[in-house]
Amino acid sequence: MRLPTSNENIVLRSLKTEDALSLHSWTDNPEIARFFVFTRVPSSLERSRRFLESQLNGDPNNVHLAIEETETGDFVGLASLKNISWIDRNAEFAIVLVSEDKTGKGYGRAATIAIIDYAFTTLNLHRIYLSVLSSNNRAKTLYEKVGFKQEGVWREHAYMMGEYQDLLWYGLMREELKT
Repeated sequence: MRLPTSNENIVLRSLKTEDALSLHSWTDNPEIARFFVFTRVPSSLERSRRFLESQLNGDPNNVHLAIEETETGDFVGLASLKNISWIDRNAEFAIVLVSEDKTGKGYGRAATIAIIDYAFTTLNLHRIYLSVLSSNNRAKTLYEKVGFKQEGVWREHAYMMGEYQDLLWYGLMREELKT
């Protein structure tokens, strides 16, 4: 699968076997991993390979797409729809860019809009939700710009970098997406 984006410098594509090292690379990078509550423990390359194999074998309840630079073919990150509920027609959204030098170029916004548009138009989902640490200002700004609305707070949910942080929950309905 390939999804074009509004940023001609990137495309979303299906994962490939050779993406294992790129998938693994960000988990040990404290500048990236510090914003992810559920991946605080360094991951092994083998664990990344197992995850990749599970996705290549087909999982109807999860869609994970690589964010790739069109000019270089470099793996920039991962955009995901997780825990898809086909009955309730909703899914959890997640995105990660694998290095700081890939941020600030519009890649995150373009990938977010492309996969969410795919969720609403192709998968016919009704609602997308996500969680984000209260300290992740860049992500919160992005989510709000594309139309996500904060729906709740899990107060002092995560102990990170020596302090408790709130976990914020956001939701987006089909008609709220701002492209």
